[in-house]
Amino acid sequence: MTHIHADSISVASKVHHHESPHDWKRYFSFSTDHKVIGIQYLVLSFIFFLSVVF
Repeated sequence: MTHIHADSISVASKVHHHESPHDWKRYFSFSTDHKVIGIQYLVLSFIFFLSVVF
C-alpha cells in the first residue's frame, strides 16, 4: 500500500477570492469580478439613460 503525505498535494480548493474595494473610485475602475462588472454596467447604462432623457 502506498502512503501519500498531504503536504505534497496541492489542493484545488485554495481559490483566491476577490477582495471588495474599499473606495468607490477603485470600485468603478478595472475589475475582473463579474458582480462588480454587472454593477458597473447598470450604473453606466443608467447614466446614459439620464443623459438621453434630460
